[in-house]
Amino acid sequence: MTAGSFTTADGCALAFDVEGKGQPVLWQHGLGAPLDQPVEVFAENTDLQRITLMCRGHGVSALGDPSHLSIAQFADDALALLDYLGIEQAAVGGISLGAAISLRLASFHAQRVAKLVLARPAWVDAPSIERQHGYHVAAQYLERYGAEEGAERFRAAPEFLEVMAASPDNAASLIG
Repeated sequence: MTAGSFTTADGCALAFDVEGKGQPVLWQHGLGAPLDQPVEVFAENTDLQRITLMCRGHGVSALGDPSHLSIAQFADDALALLDYLGIEQAAVGGISLGAAISLRLASFHAQRVAKLVLARPAWVDAPSIERQHGYHVAAQYLERYGAEEGAERFRAAPEFLEVMAASPDNAASLIG
């Protein structure tokens, strides 16, 4: 694994990680997720080269100017990383926020994207009230009972059990 950093045109120092050799795959993390989230998606000893950019304000990457925090900027940063690494075209994908970044990159720079993979996209073209309901219920439990008891009570709530049945990873993200 190779960890590195580069500086964007607006002076923001961003960290990145490259692992493996072969077809380059730019795989982006979700909002607030650690670097090991993308690592968990890839099997060892594949013919893929996983590249992950730690977005502004994530991990050891600098925050930079807060007014630049946007999916558009994150996608521009990802493109700048590909340029920095000398990669003309890569498969692009991500989880949650990473999916949104990847979709933006593919939409505005299609010639640079060989393939697109969207895992648990955070943003779609319509409100996702049903999907967000679990977060609302979790917040109510935390507010009413505090962190420890609220998390414990939420684990028994029908909303949590429904998410758990459909996606254990998403359920785990609701309780920390």
